[in-house]
Amino acid sequence: MMKAIHMQLLKVASCCLVIGCLAIAVLVHGSEKAKADRPVVSVVIVGGTGDLSTRYLWQGFYSLYQGQKDKFSFDFYGAARMPASEGDGQLASILKHNVSCSKSVQPGLGCQTLLDAYRAMVSYRKLKTADDYADLCKEMEQEEAKEHGRLFYLSVPPFAYAGIAKNIAKGCRPESRAWLRVVLEKPFGHDHGSAEELATQLSAHLREEEIYRIDHYLGKIGVQSILPFRMLNDGNYKDLWNREHIERVEIVMKEKIDSKGRLEFYNEYGVIRDVMQNHLTEIFTLVAMEMPANISSRREFLNNKIRLLQQTQPVKPHQAVIGQYDGYVDQWREELGKGPSDETLVPTFTAAALYVENPRWKGVPFVLVAGKKLDERLGYVRVVFKDNAVCVTKAGRNGSVNRCSKHQQMIFYTGNPGLKYPAILVSDHLPKPMLPTSWSVPNNDPNTDIFGSNLSDFYYFSPPKDQDAYTSLIASCFHGDQKMFVGTDDLMASWRIWTPLLQSLENKRPRIYTGGEDTGTWLDFRVKDRTVKYIHEQEDPWESADAAPVFQSITDRFRSRPLVTGKEESVVAQLAQHLLSIAAESIQKRGSFHIAFPGGSTPRSLFAHLAKLSNLFPWEDTFVWMVDERCVPLTDDHSNFKQLHDSLLQFVNVPYLNINPMPVKLANGFCDASDKGAETYEDDLRQIPDGRLDYVLLGMGADGHVASLFPNHPTVGEKSAKVTLSDGGPKNNVPDRMTLTLPTINNARHAGVLILGKGKRDMVSTLKTEGVGDPLRYPVTGVDLKKGEQVWYIDHEALV
Repeated sequence: MMKAIHMQLLKVASCCLVIGCLAIAVLVHGSEKAKADRPVVSVVIVGGTGDLSTRYLWQGFYSLYQGQKDKFSFDFYGAARMPASEGDGQLASILKHNVSCSKSVQPGLGCQTLLDAYRAMVSYRKLKTADDYADLCKEMEQEEAKEHGRLFYLSVPPFAYAGIAKNIAKGCRPESRAWLRVVLEKPFGHDHGSAEELATQLSAHLREEEIYRIDHYLGKIGVQSILPFRMLNDGNYKDLWNREHIERVEIVMKEKIDSKGRLEFYNEYGVIRDVMQNHLTEIFTLVAMEMPANISSRREFLNNKIRLLQQTQPVKPHQAVIGQYDGYVDQWREELGKGPSDETLVPTFTAAALYVENPRWKGVPFVLVAGKKLDERLGYVRVVFKDNAVCVTKAGRNGSVNRCSKHQQMIFYTGNPGLKYPAILVSDHLPKPMLPTSWSVPNNDPNTDIFGSNLSDFYYFSPPKDQDAYTSLIASCFHGDQKMFVGTDDLMASWRIWTPLLQSLENKRPRIYTGGEDTGTWLDFRVKDRTVKYIHEQEDPWESADAAPVFQSITDRFRSRPLVTGKEESVVAQLAQHLLSIAAESIQKRGSFHIAFPGGSTPRSLFAHLAKLSNLFPWEDTFVWMVDERCVPLTDDHSNFKQLHDSLLQFVNVPYLNINPMPVKLANGFCDASDKGAETYEDDLRQIPDGRLDYVLLGMGADGHVASLFPNHPTVGEKSAKVTLSDGGPKNNVPDRMTLTLPTINNARHAGVLILGKGKRDMVSTLKTEGVGDPLRYPVTGVDLKKGEQVWYIDHEALV
């Protein structure tokens, strides 16, 4: 046996540099000897040629090998579904170009030689079928006394977890006392139900202590410092760590990059599922949980963590705001091959407030913020303390104005701060913190701005060296330390908090933001009375589909119905916003949205709003109808349809077959009764779900007419027909019309009456009198939805 090994080594040495290869030979020879003496650990990376493995995992396992090579012998396998003829070359290339001493925890003397040996002991295996797993695990078998453990890292999509877990349990569980550990990458479900289903599938094959759900953010040194800092300073801050002294806690993860290149994944999960339900919620538990009496106890740590999550209230819709960077939809269409009318409402920015119902934290908002394409790449936890001090003189610390002008705060940087390394900062009016002796004070400009204070106003420290998160967590997994991994019970408790919010946001339109520094203060928000709201009020209906009116009203009722009033642009913006919300609701419930538009000059400003950001309205599922039409060619300037086409339809992607102009020109001319054009339109309307329009928009003339229902004309009293002909229009214009009748209008699910301008002031003044209700004299008073929502939209010029 040993002779054969020596012959192989001589062959290798003949085709490479003698010194380097002899060094490898010595190590390999040594490793053969070590296998006879040291316990063996087998490591399998399923998905070993993927992006995560390429960028982090193989480097992380090299660091593990460096640290444990004197105690354990290792066998490393990179596995994928491709045949060995392809996989061998890909894996060799990854190890050559992506694992290096420069990224190693021990980059010093001898690292390169050791790295060459590590590369040599990694082999590729095809893992596709149950037999493939059985063959590999048979190869892993060792004498009972030699086998220490088997580690499977599943760097594959979650849908594959259950099948792989079954194969591992069936053919790869060690028969000896050796341990089995299986590492899973997020996402761990899409909501509470899917996470529970996945957990049930895994529990059929793996024990809880064998499952390591990895959250790489928990491997960051800034995150790992939070709980030890709290424990070390329990005496200093124990009495301050509560609702009596803390105003709020901010947990923030900002990214400068966009989502391009990973739109298929990101669009399925969005910012909440991608980083908030997992990364930021995990950090929240480290800040807010009760300190374990024994920080090393997994059981005590987990019990305290789960108790906190159970005390945390599910996030309600009014406790969050969402945004989407401008251009996201275009990227999504391009990357996933979507059409120009396809839309996505996935948020790329979210701010949400968590509230804990326990004596320590009751009423304190834990504000979680995450977003793509923001002004900087930065992660931090910021604890903001209450300060009710009243300063009588200007003198503060060292003679400077301090305490009364700045918040006292504590900051844990968790990613890419301006300081040299992830650091902890504590306002110097708080007790001086205790820290490990290995930590140091970095050399930074004392005038560096830290949330409105100078760096010189803080005690600040940094750990000796930042470390790769995967390296840290791989080591924890190897040693069986599950504290920094996500268990089944805490996973379910976290999904309980976030699932209701996710469900409520499914059809909500996010606020569009420019991205980067150009976003300015557009995403700034305020947390008050357990409500999260953007500071900058909405003037554009496209920013949020179902927000409340954001401008002042003279009154909120008009003729016993809801009233929206303000400047013309504000009224029109709110109407557009209302339409957007109702469209989303209608499509969700019935699969389509049917709206009837009026003619005249009143709706032109609305059409301009709807056309401005045409890609945000669900036009593909919208059906356009007419409230009324003049008996002229559809290309005539007097045509209501021509106005609608020129102002709106030509700018949006509504399908041609979804557009329903009134048939005013048939065989015998314009609006000839013998052609039965009104009856034809009525038959078409009956095809709408339940025969009810989802929305009827109406203007109002100075004489009180709506649609083409004019004062003192018999069409106002029509009871049976849905559509009728009318000749009651102004004689100096185009008198003959086709119009919806009051029964059709009043059968709609929603109706809005839009009244703009000084010219309508007298009529509005008359209508203010509740007793005015004669439809024949004032047809607008006949609009009375008994089974639907009716809203008045009247600008200040008309409502005086």
